[in-house]
Amino acid sequence: MELRVERINKHYKKKHALKDFSCVFNEGVNILLGPNGAGKSTLMNGIADIINLDSGNIYFNNESTLKLGKHFRKQLGYLPQNPEFYPFFTGKQIIDYFAVLKGLGKDEYNPEELLAKVNLSESINIRCGGYSGGMKRRLGIAVTLLGSPSVMILDEPTAGLDPKERIAFKNTLKELSDNHIIIMATHIISDAEDVGCKMVLINNGEKLTEGSMESLVDSVKSEINRQEVSLDDVYLHWFNDR
Repeated sequence: MELRVERINKHYKKKHALKDFSCVFNEGVNILLGPNGAGKSTLMNGIADIINLDSGNIYFNNESTLKLGKHFRKQLGYLPQNPEFYPFFTGKQIIDYFAVLKGLGKDEYNPEELLAKVNLSESINIRCGGYSGGMKRRLGIAVTLLGSPSVMILDEPTAGLDPKERIAFKNTLKELSDNHIIIMATHIISDAEDVGCKMVLINNGEKLTEGSMESLVDSVKSEINRQEVSLDDVYLHWFNDR
């Protein structure tokens, strides 16, 4: 599978939020790494067709997502930065509710199976008002998986999680990475280091560079002439004073 973004632009009044942005995303976890306000959310909202782009094209397996329309959206799962659910609904009821919104029949999804994938089997009949932040995010992933989407978009999914919840969340991502295109925005270095198959560095609406963690580390090693370079060094090299 391939999701290709070609020279997309987006303005918010005088702010040029995306500037001729181009990138190719394949199966696995693709990390959008950059500071707050870099353009990560705008890019993901554009891919998800939540906002209208000013120009450019997006292709899924060589077909325009605009022409695919609802057929592309059916293959898309989206997790916002702060997922919220009706507090009086149980986890199972949330799955059933969103399945109806997606037009899925009872034979097209299994709430117990989805909640088991995100380690929420024991909380299936607990009301969401009693869920922790990490549990809500894992429930959000279960909702995102409804309909077996090919593309999953996750906006700052680990922000505010405690260490135990962050580890559980990242383990879930690793399990899903083999047969999904996962695009995950973050500014947390350790998240990128632990789960990213490919990293795309973005700032001021522009793509600065992209590649595997190893290739980015190696390129910075040669530029700053140091043998030991961490992903923190890569981040500082690209984003410090830019």
